[in-house]
Amino acid sequence: MSKNNSSPLSYATDGITKMDIIEEEKEVNLHLHEDEPKDEQPSFHIPASNINTFGNLVPLPTSYYQQQQPQQQQQQQQQQFVKSASLPHSFSTYIPSSNLSHDVNFNTNRSDEQPKSQQQQQQQQQTTQQQPQQQTQTQQQTVTQENKPQLNSYYLPTPTNARDRLKEFKQVRVIGTGTFGKVYLVQNVNDRKFYAMKCLNKAYVVQLKQVEHLNSEKSILASINHPFIVNLYQAFQDEKKLYLLFEYVAGGEVFTHLRRSMKFSNSTAKFYAAEIVLALEFLHKQNIVYRDLKPENLLIDNEGHIKITDFGFAKRVEDRTFTLCGTPEYLAPEIIQSKGHGKAVDWWALGILIFEMLAGYPPFYDDDTFAIYNKILAGRITFPLGFDVDAKDLIKRLLTADRTRRLGALKDGALDVKNHRWFSDIDWDSLYNRNIPGPFIPNIQHQGDSSNFELYEEEDMIEEPPSPGFVDPYIHLFKDF
Repeated sequence: MSKNNSSPLSYATDGITKMDIIEEEKEVNLHLHEDEPKDEQPSFHIPASNINTFGNLVPLPTSYYQQQQPQQQQQQQQQQFVKSASLPHSFSTYIPSSNLSHDVNFNTNRSDEQPKSQQQQQQQQQTTQQQPQQQTQTQQQTVTQENKPQLNSYYLPTPTNARDRLKEFKQVRVIGTGTFGKVYLVQNVNDRKFYAMKCLNKAYVVQLKQVEHLNSEKSILASINHPFIVNLYQAFQDEKKLYLLFEYVAGGEVFTHLRRSMKFSNSTAKFYAAEIVLALEFLHKQNIVYRDLKPENLLIDNEGHIKITDFGFAKRVEDRTFTLCGTPEYLAPEIIQSKGHGKAVDWWALGILIFEMLAGYPPFYDDDTFAIYNKILAGRITFPLGFDVDAKDLIKRLLTADRTRRLGALKDGALDVKNHRWFSDIDWDSLYNRNIPGPFIPNIQHQGDSSNFELYEEEDMIEEPPSPGFVDPYIHLFKDF
């Protein structure tokens, strides 16, 4: 969970509730981009209810955008496959997803196929018996080509009794805080392993109209598995809160390490960016847009590798969505102008991130939030002296205002980014398999070491049980938990 209220880059947004925008919505006319029609003046219109107390844009309910801009949404029901397994930890050696057995049989038959003769069926059956492994590999390739979710085989079923399940965890301390709740470092009293427990207050989630997005976060994380994305192990609820059990990544946030070092070297920034490219490539193949890429949402594990966390703004998008959400410094122009956006916004955010890692600050920073939006739409970038030439070229291609020309959003997708000359020395297969050591190994004394996280005001993770006869008014809203 992000903590933008502690970020020096968010001082301008901390006081956003004091601005006139809260009382009266603003419209700002700005200079046109070359790809925009000349007979209209571009503007961005930010509803006051879109801004939370941390200064970040949060999504409004779908009904709001249906009134503002017609859009068709297809709700996809995901089949969840549950398998009991020992849970990997970022402190231990990672088990590549390609080595996992998901025990899944996808039906690849097509209704329009011609009937086969008996001889052909016998030949096919014989071939299947002789080459079961080859058939399994072919099935997995088909799943990839059809953009099916890569299943999270570590995801556990919902416990029968949430209160009994919570008794299995000992609260250590708070390691993160956000709009809806807190993240706790916990230890399982049975296996003595450490986990991160994200706890969200149901009333706050409902009040801020984030039910749909929270359910989406859980659904997405329960169905994916990737070496550079944090693993979700379980989700459940009691009468007052929602709980998401994650692997504990003890190295802390990239944000913290970046502030301590002021900026990263070219090689360090390239390593982190390359792992993020692989994660975005994977997500986009599943039609998932992340929409919240920033240093606060990047963790470093004990081997120095990236783990992307906080999927609160992630969404499955076939074409475009009109939800206004994100962090001001990282918003793409099409989000600000409410034109509808898709996967291209993640590549824009990657360009912002690379610039910030190399320069120590984002390219479109200002003390005033709306001035940030002005700078983003103007698109003028000033690079500091000594900036790597190839990195500069990549950033310019990622920060292209016209999303139809933006690197990563073209025909070849992430391949164009991977083939850029800044990444010419990256062995992508070795990187995916975590065979390349991280440029920075965080100081971790033991598995439950939390010294790489900032200190927060402590609060009990588990509330007292309600009185007998209490009826949860929100239980029907979170049926998947």
